[in-house]
Amino acid sequence: MTSSPILQVKDLTIYLNQQRARYSIVESLSFDVYQGKTLAIIGESGSGKSVTAHALMQLLPTPLFSLSGNVLYRGKELLSASRKVLQSIFGVKIAMIFQNPHASLNPVFTIGQQFQELIDTHLHLSRQAGRDKIIQALLDTGFHHPELCLKLYPHQLSGGMLQRISIAMALLSSPEIVIADEPTTALDVSVQYQILQLLKKLQSKLGMSLLIITHDMGVVAETADDVLVLYAGRMVEYASVHQIFHHPCHPYTQDLLASRPSVNAKTFTSIPGQPPCYDNLPSGCCYAPRCSKAHSRCTVEPPLHNIDSKHKVKCWLYE
Repeated sequence: MTSSPILQVKDLTIYLNQQRARYSIVESLSFDVYQGKTLAIIGESGSGKSVTAHALMQLLPTPLFSLSGNVLYRGKELLSASRKVLQSIFGVKIAMIFQNPHASLNPVFTIGQQFQELIDTHLHLSRQAGRDKIIQALLDTGFHHPELCLKLYPHQLSGGMLQRISIAMALLSSPEIVIADEPTTALDVSVQYQILQLLKKLQSKLGMSLLIITHDMGVVAETADDVLVLYAGRMVEYASVHQIFHHPCHPYTQDLLASRPSVNAKTFTSIPGQPPCYDNLPSGCCYAPRCSKAHSRCTVEPPLHNIDSKHKVKCWLYE
């Protein structure tokens, strides 16, 4: 029996509001996140991955951006919730690891001061209890001398250490859901692997759910249970990680997999063309201009087809 999702996103549309026009940069996006599971959202740069993550945390500036649809945490609607309700959820029950730890940490405060701000804002613990919790969070994320780390400023730490700090901060309140926005993008390959292993270890220990935003198929293979493939702000395929890698259905998913570098390949396969701009989207399937399998019907928006109960694809090939 399948458990109920802890986070439900239904028909989420993200609008970019400009002086003379309004553009839907993410259109009718729906997905579920389950307790203890990892959902990866993957796509090229500009596909709408990160803006979706920021929309879920309500970090997009208004009135430049506006949202429609539903985002439900344990059945509670978040898009229309009061500030008081949101403060009790964001940073506490739902936390986020940002893409660039250098940008998410304040350079003029020590690591300890920034941890203490989180304690004061969300957990309201005594000074000693708060410090004990911070020390434990740093130990859990691989710091052998956490007391020394707390005295340092962000510029005194490496990129990998800063990302560990970001993870420790996100997990400080023992959240049920962690949204990780490109958590390994700015790191070298060996540190990337360490961070991914750390996230998996902490997920197993704490039982949290992960929503990972990435363009890296290696990250998907290493971490995900389910995968949502996003193109031009539209979901084109949703399936288990096994199905995505072994039985991809949408031509875009197939092309993404084919474009992965291989030590055995003599040539590099790329996807022709460029993703469309939000203000000039093609009619019908947005991928049609780049798709080798496109035909005349692709000028009409394709319906969502169920390959099986957990595998969905938006493509006329499966009608």
